Amino acid sequence: MAKYIFGRYTIDQACRELRCEQQSVTVQPRVFDLLLYLIEQRDRAVDKDELQDAVWGTIVTEDALTRAIMKARRAVGDNASEQQVIRTIHGHGYRFIAPVELDPDTTAAANPAPAFGKAGASQTSDKRWWVWAVAAGVAVLTLLIAFTSGSKLQANGSIGVAVLPIANTVDDPELSWAENGLMQLTARIIDDLPGLDTVSSRTILSTLPEDLLTAPEAVRIAAVSAEISQRLGTQAFVASTLSKQAGSYIIDYTLQHQGKDYAGRVQADQPPAAAEQLARTVARRILGTPVRNSTAIREITDNNWINELYARGMAKQLAGDTEGAKTLFKAAVDEDPDYFWPAYEYALSLRDTGGREEAITRLQQLEAQPGIDN
Repeated sequence: MAKYIFGRYTIDQACRELRCEQQSVTVQPRVFDLLLYLIEQRDRAVDKDELQDAVWGTIVTEDALTRAIMKARRAVGDNASEQQVIRTIHGHGYRFIAPVELDPDTTAAANPAPAFGKAGASQTSDKRWWVWAVAAGVAVLTLLIAFTSGSKLQANGSIGVAVLPIANTVDDPELSWAENGLMQLTARIIDDLPGLDTVSSRTILSTLPEDLLTAPEAVRIAAVSAEISQRLGTQAFVASTLSKQAGSYIIDYTLQHQGKDYAGRVQADQPPAAAEQLARTVARRILGTPVRNSTAIREITDNNWINELYARGMAKQLAGDTEGAKTLFKAAVDEDPDYFWPAYEYALSLRDTGGREEAITRLQQLEAQPGIDN
């Protein structure tokens, strides 16, 4: 397996590690896969559909791809305005453009010396078998590590989580957004944590029959788990119900992970805060460790009013109301422009409603912000 060197950075394929001057750079597994695929295909531009198929194994929203590209650029010291490593090919996709060298040790293995005649052909064949044997040994070792770690891992190294719509039993028209909005908020928080990946909410909604929305959690999980597990390799499912008791918002949930069901309850004084507690509880249960406070989490959970605007906007976005979503995202940005995800979604909604130039400017400014977790 190769080690690719560009500038101060090294991508070690065998160790699945990105390093900057020998210091490890933390990246989400999917971002690593994206970087690796682009660098392997560096002699050409890669279109978006191919990237989605290679990295996600399915077609995902352009939002998910754009976020991954943004995180990949930040990981290697690049940004959308400079594009010294990853270049956007407008109307097509992306290309890795930084000069790349192969580590000398891996170059010899990947490019055996040419040989002539029957004896040379035999030697070349022997070398190829040796390379394949080493590669196979690394693959087996990786699988053994994954098996003994106690978690069944996806191909990209993350545990896949499907967050189902949150059944809303609160008799309040002002909470009509909660089913899909709180689902999106919960999924976004979980997705920003190292070691976890969430399934697209659109995929969830296209799989879940409407008449199951208010069914018990276990019934909803059973309705989607087999199909989504088979299609996307997802290993954990979360179904929950929102209620209100004595002034507190309560989310009762069922988490299915590694063939077992776990039931629990979280509560808070506001629905977005309850969604945050749900996200943290689910992550802690799956990962088996406390969830640290990360910049990514703080960017979305410090202010309940902004979180509600964000969740309302995401619910409208899922319903196809891009203009309505844009209005809500803008209200969140006006409230506090330093909150990353509402500002990011506002830029995307601007792009989708004709404001491409302003959207590009805003996305470039967001990429330049310090302290956003990769």
